[in-house]
Amino acid sequence: MGRFSRILAYFRPYILWLVVGAVCMVLMAQTDAMLALFVKPMFDEIFLYRSISFVWLIPIFGIALMSFKGLFGYLYGFMVNYSNAKATIEIRNDMYEKYLGASLSYFDNNSSGELMSKLQNDAFNMQDSMSITIQMLQQAITFLGLVAVVFYRDWRMALLGLVLAPLVVIPVVYLGRLIRAFTRMTMESMADLNVNMFETLSAIRIVKAFGLERARLVGFLKANERYFGYGMRSAAVDLLTQPVIETIITIGVAAVLFYGGYQVIIGRITPGVLFSFLTAIGLIYDPIRGLTNSNNQLQAAMASADRVFDTIDTIPKTPEKADAKPLPPFEREIAFRNVSFHYSGMGEKAGESVLRDINLVVEKGRTVALVGSSGAGKSTFVNLIPRFYDVTAGTIEIDGTDLRDVTLRSLRSQISVVTQETYLFNDTIRNNISYGIDRNVRQEEIEAVAKAAYAHDFIMGFPEGYDTMVGERGVRLSGGERQRIAIARALLKNAPILILDEATSSLDSEAEQTVQKAIDALIADRTTIVIAHRLSTVRGADLIVVLEEGCIIETGKHEKLLQRSGVYKKLYELQFALEDRALLGRPVQ
Repeated sequence: MGRFSRILAYFRPYILWLVVGAVCMVLMAQTDAMLALFVKPMFDEIFLYRSISFVWLIPIFGIALMSFKGLFGYLYGFMVNYSNAKATIEIRNDMYEKYLGASLSYFDNNSSGELMSKLQNDAFNMQDSMSITIQMLQQAITFLGLVAVVFYRDWRMALLGLVLAPLVVIPVVYLGRLIRAFTRMTMESMADLNVNMFETLSAIRIVKAFGLERARLVGFLKANERYFGYGMRSAAVDLLTQPVIETIITIGVAAVLFYGGYQVIIGRITPGVLFSFLTAIGLIYDPIRGLTNSNNQLQAAMASADRVFDTIDTIPKTPEKADAKPLPPFEREIAFRNVSFHYSGMGEKAGESVLRDINLVVEKGRTVALVGSSGAGKSTFVNLIPRFYDVTAGTIEIDGTDLRDVTLRSLRSQISVVTQETYLFNDTIRNNISYGIDRNVRQEEIEAVAKAAYAHDFIMGFPEGYDTMVGERGVRLSGGERQRIAIARALLKNAPILILDEATSSLDSEAEQTVQKAIDALIADRTTIVIAHRLSTVRGADLIVVLEEGCIIETGKHEKLLQRSGVYKKLYELQFALEDRALLGRPVQ
């Protein structure tokens, strides 16, 4: 399907509005031809025949004609603008839905700022494509009506005045292509600006803490200069169109003036005919100018449409089979069978194996602690269970059912995830706790899980309690408070499977103890896979899985793994030994 056909599909629900607008546009377009026709009798009746009665008709006709044009011009503009706005909503909704359905690998390879730029700027720019097309249709109808008038008045002068008109097509086509190319580059540089701004504002504390203001400013200034450069190139090409068209028009008008004036002098035509013709010729070049300007605008809109549709067409969805069935309630085990995984499309990491030949069975109700050095594959391991990514080889099964054979919704409804970097939405505490629950949640339920997560007391310390706005990314709360809200959210979901990435290293001792109590409440009676950072977690785990370079190299309980003097013991000595001595009251060396 062509680009324009796809744009038209967004306007199809509003076709009635467009049809009414087009009818109003056609009626409005006739006013110029009517004006040109009226000039001949006006000049002849006044200047040749001295008709007093006709003088009274001139203001009446002028007022009526302009009122007619104004009324239908207003109706045309309203109908088209309404259709544009509604279509833009549909385009943005479609893009946003595509973003939400995309696999995590897509977001690994595309910056948030660029995606936001396409959703906001490109979607807005391409909305004008339909109104510009209708405007070009109006200009074409006006042009044809005026052509009919000039041929009706004098076909010889008409041929002379329009002989150069085909030359207009050459610069219009060539310059239009340049504008489309430069507009695409302009929008890409705008996306770079958005990326820079989004990253800076998202990490403003880091920027200030490390004195990065100057470095970020320099990057922004460079991106802004690129945007300026491409924008000026596009503007220069756009502005060049008018002088070229005006030159061609001037030659045509000069030829008509010379020939028409001579015809009046020899008495072949009346001055009224000449002025009517000149009015029509003067008006006829307005739609030509309009067509060139509209073509430039259309090319700019189509450049944005290219970016929007390229994005929609290339967003990879997490695949769900047509015959996928809901996952039955979790009963027995989660099994990794010969699982391997590598990322795709990530530059140097593309094709590099992150997990290799993973075989593991996690029984219901058990807690499995994943340990390993940074980059060992722990985060990737847990991300495969809710199918944030799909395995490259092997299978992951829940109760013997391949995860790829069940619906994503039913799979993820049975999994709660508490990440190391807790994200809260800029909303109330109540709504942040109840996000993702497909039913009306009673206040008593929210308070119950908040109490279980040791969050109720600090929440009630705010004047607005559970209606307190947490700010962007939960900025009004401390790290420990954000984690307890996230734990309360997981408790309310009450999924049988829990994926937990412990994040206590950034907390003070008191906050850490409180968060650990909340985690203990969360883990109880659930099948838990935890990326462990604390000694108490590995000691209490039913099974410890040691990962190194994407492979499972050791499994077992804490004491037995220490006895083997293998990789786990080295990790223990690096990560947990100081904590162990502190707990036993021994001096830290």
